Amino acid sequence: MSEITIVMPLSGEEVVDAICDAIRKSLHQDCYLNRVSAYESFAAKVKIEVRAKDSGRVAEVVKEVAVRSEEPVDEDQALVEAEVALYDRPPNEVRQEAGLGIPTLVTDAEGKQDIKKVRYARKPKEMPEL
Repeated sequence: MSEITIVMPLSGEEVVDAICDAIRKSLHQDCYLNRVSAYESFAAKVKIEVRAKDSGRVAEVVKEVAVRSEEPVDEDQALVEAEVALYDRPPNEVRQEAGLGIPTLVTDAEGKQDIKKVRYARKPKEMPEL
């Protein structure tokens, strides 16, 4: 079976998935938000600004979301802040980094071609030199 990846524009759902993946990665890097930590309550404020390019036009989305646990014990609980910047990159690079399927032209044993979304291993992040 042969495979050839195809560059196709990102869908709105893929953009949402890529943003959520970047936020999740950023929050997991914080030493206070790991699997062994436990908190009685939390409060968070997230601001997202998206500029999506499509054939010369730019669609802008600005959202601010506040979320907190149901009954905070103390209103002075630490507000967790994380800043994530996603820059323009080729669609398939975004898909691969976010663990999404990449549109791929696949030929089966009978010679029939079809476009399927294939998940490739995520590219490892390059570590900055010290």
